[in-house]
Amino acid sequence: MRVEDIEILIGDADRPYRVIGPISARVTSGAAWNKARTLEDASSKLREVALRMGANAVINVRYERGISATSWKALTAHGTAVVIESSSDIVWTKTGFEYLLGYTLGSPSYGIWHRDQLGMPKHRFPYSEHGKAEALSMFGTLEPNAEDVPPPLPPRP
Repeated sequence: MRVEDIEILIGDADRPYRVIGPISARVTSGAAWNKARTLEDASSKLREVALRMGANAVINVRYERGISATSWKALTAHGTAVVIESSSDIVWTKTGFEYLLGYTLGSPSYGIWHRDQLGMPKHRFPYSEHGKAEALSMFGTLEPNAEDVPPPLPPRP
């Protein structure tokens, strides 16, 4: 992955993701007479840090201007480093009125997602027989009239 491919999102992601952890990056101007650093400068630095952490996106990014011990014009970007999973990396198994049950292939785990918030699952379970049983049990409590999701059709020859 290239540093410029890292997504910077002010809000939450609209796709499933796995959290790596908090992330910060600071850019400074050095002296009072130097040009102030831009949001793009801070975002570029944030992308570099995210790449080193193994992330492909940073969500809930916020920026703070201020003075640091070494610079009159400091700009810091904060957020959460994540790996956004491709929608093709999720296999949906059950559907209900408000929630979906499925499992991820990229970082294997079972999850329950709210239909309106397909970012991070509301509930995540280990990718094991026990985790699957827990996920099915909780999903059954949340969605007593849930239906199985039919498997996708194979591609046409």
